[in-house]
Amino acid sequence: MEVSVRVKSRIHAVKQPQSLLILIKFLLNFLYSTETQLQMEVLLLAVSTTMESVRTLTQLVRDHMVKDISRHGKDGRKRKHRNDVIGVSYYSSKRRNRNKSNDVNKISANEKTKEKTPGGRGSSYPNRKTELSETNKQDKPQAKEKENVNNKSEETTESIKEDNEESKDDKYRLLSEFHTALLPSKPDCNISKTGISDDEKIEILKLHNDLRSQVALGQEQRGAPGPQPEGANLRELVWNDELAEIGQAWASQCPSDHDCKDCRKMITRDYNVGQNIFEQWTNSFKPPQVWASAVNGWYNEVKDLPKEYVNSFQPVPPSGAKIGHYTQLAWAETNEVGCGAIIFHTTKQGRQAPASKKYVCNYGPAGNYLDTPIFIIGPAASQCPNGISDTYPALCK
Repeated sequence: MEVSVRVKSRIHAVKQPQSLLILIKFLLNFLYSTETQLQMEVLLLAVSTTMESVRTLTQLVRDHMVKDISRHGKDGRKRKHRNDVIGVSYYSSKRRNRNKSNDVNKISANEKTKEKTPGGRGSSYPNRKTELSETNKQDKPQAKEKENVNNKSEETTESIKEDNEESKDDKYRLLSEFHTALLPSKPDCNISKTGISDDEKIEILKLHNDLRSQVALGQEQRGAPGPQPEGANLRELVWNDELAEIGQAWASQCPSDHDCKDCRKMITRDYNVGQNIFEQWTNSFKPPQVWASAVNGWYNEVKDLPKEYVNSFQPVPPSGAKIGHYTQLAWAETNEVGCGAIIFHTTKQGRQAPASKKYVCNYGPAGNYLDTPIFIIGPAASQCPNGISDTYPALCK
């Protein structure tokens, strides 16, 4: 291994004593007398005539001698492993100490730089990444814990829903063991669609309230006999979801008649519920819904209502015709409605009717109480305890 030591500087012409030259020559002869390949270029830098210069140069040569012995041994053979070195050179020890000192200084400088300029040009980006990595490691357990909390929250919500459903069913059972809300859809109904849309809800409410306004204003001329009188206290109908849910449950049974009075009672209202049912057999899916036909069909029973029955309801007129659908639709105290619907496949008189429809509307409070006024006769909206409707001026809130 070739080792060269260069000491670069400018040479100053200084006279040297004879003894110093003799010593240098002796040392150089000694070095080259060994079998090493050490080449040394010594450029004397401002050599002083004092003994201090001699001691310095002597120490330099001694260091290289020790280093040479430690690398090659006294017998001049190279050792097999770096761990077999005998002796440690002063120069190497000093160099390691100096490197350690430099490392300590660098670490200290980096720490100061971080404190002064965090994330800036003078900071250590690898350390910044390490900090971010450590932060991410700390955040992972928190994110995991948050995820667990969310999962538990979802499980709790589902559990609450299940408990509420069970509690709801229990409440319906208290109203009736055979409550309609507890019934599953009837399998042999061949139902292709259930439920109604928001647009249908709006249409249903408008159809009812427009016709009730017509009655309140005394614009209905039909009757047996007619015309029908004005109504002073007819209320605007609003949508009720529970009425609709129970109506949907009954529609999904493909019923041919009404369910029992207790079977359609509500757990959110303390009143009896009235009901109108409409059915159409058809093989045409156009139009998709026929709510106007249903509501107007119920209302058209007014043609058979004696006008005297307005003050005192009777279920059957002298003609024996049906009037109960109309009287429920026009009952003054009723102010909530909710409907359900199905489209189903059936056979009528030997013909296939795949687009048949069944509508069920529930009303609350119920009407059609015997010997009770359908409405109070008088100018429209003249007897409104809660004020007049903002949407329908002829109706009460």
